[in-house]
Amino acid sequence: MKIVPLNRLLIQPTVQCKWIEQHKTIEFLLDENMQRLFASVWQAYLAFSCQELVLFLDSDVGRSYELHNHDILFALLAGADFIYHKYPQFQIAFQQPNLTWSIA
Repeated sequence: MKIVPLNRLLIQPTVQCKWIEQHKTIEFLLDENMQRLFASVWQAYLAFSCQELVLFLDSDVGRSYELHNHDILFALLAGADFIYHKYPQFQIAFQQPNLTWSIA
């Protein structure tokens, strides 16, 4: 498992994807509040009719999250979207103390 501290979270989605390909699981060191926010935006994205990130971001629902003001939340969403479309088995676990993504 690759552990990702907060200061490394803003890395590009392609790098997050390489980490998950190498380690099968990556763990983000996030507090409970940030995990809740990400869970909310991720569920809204999955429920969005076409699951294309650009269209979601431009929708009323996407804009309601004000992701332009939340770099961490946007980085998580962009990374999760990238990996989700490449690996259909992508899983997200919202747990304390940390958020984990896996493709195992």
